[in-house]
Parts: sequence; C-alpha cells; structure tokens
Amino acid sequence: MNETFPSPASRREPDLNGQQLGDYQLLRRLGSGAMAEVYLARQVSLDRNVAFKVLKSSLTRDEKCVRRFQQEARAAASLVHGNIVQIYEVGCLRDCHYLVQEYVAGGTVRQWLAGSSGCSAGKAVAVVRQVAAALECASQHGVIHRDIKPENILLTKNGEAKVADFGLARLAIGEQMVDLKLTQQGLTLGTPLYMSPEQIQGGQVDPRSDLYSLGVTAYEILAGTTPFAGETALNVAVQHLHEEAARLETLRADLPRSLCDIVHKLLGKKPDERYESATELIYDLHGLGLEDSDSQWHFAENATDYRALDNARLDATQKLDALMKVESTDRPNRRMVSVVGWGLICGTILGTASAYLRMPRSILEVSYADHPRVEKKKSARLQYLHALLEPSQPSWEAVAHYFGGERQTESRQYVSKANAELAHILFDQGRALEALSLYRQLADLGEDLIEQRALGLAGMANIHQARGNRNELSVTLVRLTADLEKLGGRAQGVIRVLDSPLRERMSRVQNEQRLQAGRRRSQNPRRGGKLRRKSSRFPPRRDGD
Repeated sequence: MNETFPSPASRREPDLNGQQLGDYQLLRRLGSGAMAEVYLARQVSLDRNVAFKVLKSSLTRDEKCVRRFQQEARAAASLVHGNIVQIYEVGCLRDCHYLVQEYVAGGTVRQWLAGSSGCSAGKAVAVVRQVAAALECASQHGVIHRDIKPENILLTKNGEAKVADFGLARLAIGEQMVDLKLTQQGLTLGTPLYMSPEQIQGGQVDPRSDLYSLGVTAYEILAGTTPFAGETALNVAVQHLHEEAARLETLRADLPRSLCDIVHKLLGKKPDERYESATELIYDLHGLGLEDSDSQWHFAENATDYRALDNARLDATQKLDALMKVESTDRPNRRMVSVVGWGLICGTILGTASAYLRMPRSILEVSYADHPRVEKKKSARLQYLHALLEPSQPSWEAVAHYFGGERQTESRQYVSKANAELAHILFDQGRALEALSLYRQLADLGEDLIEQRALGLAGMANIHQARGNRNELSVTLVRLTADLEKLGGRAQGVIRVLDSPLRERMSRVQNEQRLQAGRRRSQNPRRGGKLRRKSSRFPPRRDGD
C-alpha cells in the first residue's frame, strides 16, 4: 500500500510574523516551498538576520516528512562553501520543526531573469561557474542536489551566486547510494523542466545529473526559455528523453559558439556525454574569458610589518617631542637631552631596519615552503583545476612548484597558465615589478605556447601603460599584435586581459588587419574560388607518381 503525503492545502499555515522562537525573532514571511514556510528572522544573541525555515504544520504529523526535513539539514550542513547557503541550526520548539540558514539579501535567479531584459554571456558564465563550484564541493562530500533550477540559486546584489535547498539530496557512502528522498513509490521528486533523463526514468543518478540540470538552467538564462516545454510534466519528460534542444546560437546569434557548445555538452542525454565533473566544466568556462566581473579572490596586502615601521617612528617621535619640551624648560640638561635624543634617533633607525628585515620578501625570493602547503595532484592539469576551484596565491604557486620542471607540452602549458594567474594577482595587489617579472617569463615562451606568450605580453602592456613607459609599451604591442594575428579566433581571450584603452587600440589594429587581408584577397586573380596556377609545361603530379 502506497503512503501519501498530506495535502499542503488541507490545513492553513499559521502566521508566525512577530513570534519569538527561542533565540529567533521572526520578522516577516519571505515565501513558501513544497515543505516549508520561510521567514526573515533576527538571531538575537548574534544580532544578525537569518532565514528561518519552518516545516509546514500539515506535514509535521508524517514521520517521514520530518525525517526528510532533518536529513536535508544534515546534508546541507556538511557543505561549507562560499557558493552554498550555509545551515546554522536545526531544531524543534513548541512542536515547530525549523531550520536556520544564511540569509542572502538579493533574490533568486528566477527573479533576476524576470526583472532583466536579457542576460549577457558574461553574467551567465559568472552564475554557471559559481553554481558549478558549489556542485563540485557537494560531490566531494558525496551529496547530489537533484533539484538545480533558477528558484534554488540565490544571487546577492554584487552577483555572488549561492545554491540553496538540498532537500532532494542523496548521500553517497562509499559505493552505496543511500536514498534520502523518502518519496512515495512511483513518485519522482524534482522539477520536470530541469530533470536529467536518468532522474526522470527513476534510475541511479550521480553528480552528472546535477550538471544536466545546470545545463538546462544555463540554457534558460541565455535563451530566455527552457530547452523543452509542454502542457504536462509527461510531455516535458518525453522530450528530455528523446528530443534534442534547439541550438543556442540559432536563438541568440551574439553568443560565442564555444559557450553554446559547453551548454549543449551539459545537455547530453547520457551521463557519459556530459562533463565528467564540475571541475572540468569550470576549466572550460574559465577558458572563455567572458565573465563580466573579476572571478579571482583578492587579499589585502600584509600591512602588519608596514605598521611596525610606522609604530617605530611614532613611538620615537612622541618620546622626542616629550624630550624637546623638557629641553625648553630645563636648559642646564641640554647635553643630556642631546645624548638621549640621539639615542632615540638611533633606536628609530634600528626599529625601522628591524621592521624592514621582517617585511615580506619578493614573490621571486619566497620559497614555496613559506606558504601553507597545497596538496600535490597527479598531474599539472589537475593541479591547475584545483587552483581554479580554490584560487589563491599558494594554489597558483603550487602548479609551478610541483610541475615546473616537467618538459611535456601539456605540463608546461598549465604551469604557464598558473603563472599568468599569479601575475594578475600580484598586479592587482600593486606589486607591479614582481608581476612584470612573471609576465616577461611568459613573453619569452616559444611558439608551442603562443597563447600563454601573448598573455604575458598583454600583462606587460598593462604595466607599461600604467607606469607611462611609452617606448616599452610600443615594442610590447608590436610583438603582441604579431601573436594575436597568429592566434586567430583565440585572440579575443587575450584582448580581454588588456585594460580598456589598450583593448580598444588592439581591436582597431585587428580590424585594420582584416581589411588589409580582404583587400589583398580581392586583388589576387581567382578562378572557381581557387588561385590560378602559374602555367607550366609539366602536368600536375598525381597520387602515386
């Protein structure tokens, strides 16, 4: 006999606005889901806003519903990541089962799409990349979301994406998949518009199912509509199983083909046709160079030692000032004041020197051992992907530290890419000379790594432009122009690295080169689309001659 959930409409939910539940003052109702009412609340002890999720009273009598509600909290609480809504507490007060989680000021992707006239490729990539990072964290903890959709992706006002609602999660314990859906027999939980084919069929799912749902979400963000639609859930499900989505580039001609290919790869009918992991997806998205905003984590410069310099000067200055006052009222002690004053000046110099010696050394002088150790991966590619997921100076340095001595082209490629990211971080921190040194190393690479060489030249150009080095800038741009011409379609990724004035300048140069190339082609005599051969008294060679 099949068990059924009580109808949510069978009992009206009480209004908890203004209620005090333990440490939480409920301020106003934010919304309602299939299982819970959500309130904005104030946590009194910590004086912070939180989202207070209350299991619907119509469901509290069902033991399975309560258990699933609690398991949702446990599944999500194990995931600590900047792109996942954090769970603070789960409990029960006055027969009210609740879950307290991070409050995200902003709205859902659904609300964002509804309020915008269209989404740029850069903004779409930024959202998809962040969700992919959240899914990678979840998969590493054996958690599958199973319900990725615009309503479950929250956006802050500065564009930070956070995945919410792991209520349909499955926990992987070893190789055994333990179902936490607790659904009734024959009922598949999830949203049909975004469900993967294997999920629709009730089969075993893995993290690639979430990637399919993310692909549907990405498609909708870019196209303004889901790839499949219908009047009934069954109709939509059949399309997910058997129909191919219309190509994105036919709906939006302004989208890069490479971005469209990524989205359609996510929509593969079979899991093996999709990305193997969210990490691989992040790598391809990063390679597009399309994000509207900087995706790097930036850290403030270490100001501790600089303050040591200032403190030494301030302390000595205050003492000298006091001594000068003493001197003005006690002339007979002038010699003693002079001796003490010079002693303090010497002390200031020694304090300054001490602080200087304790200042951070140049990035080129600091050994990798000076930083927190980053675990070594099996290859330069995996080390680079790890740095993409957890971008920091030590993560990027680890790529060169572990694999800088390898001569294979692939390893050298990823080491060079990591060095480019490291140089960008240094430049953003104001450490231009150290960044310039790394950019020069990249600029000296050979033809087999021409894209990384061009990135190095672009970085050098930015620094020369910022420092007003006109001669060096001109020489660098000449070299960069030659490399961009060789890169062809890949040149745009390099041009985006340039600061705005240089970007416009190089775009004009490229347009002029295309015009010149077109004029040269039009001046060459053609016949049937092919260049005429010069007359020859010898017949052309044939295969086998």
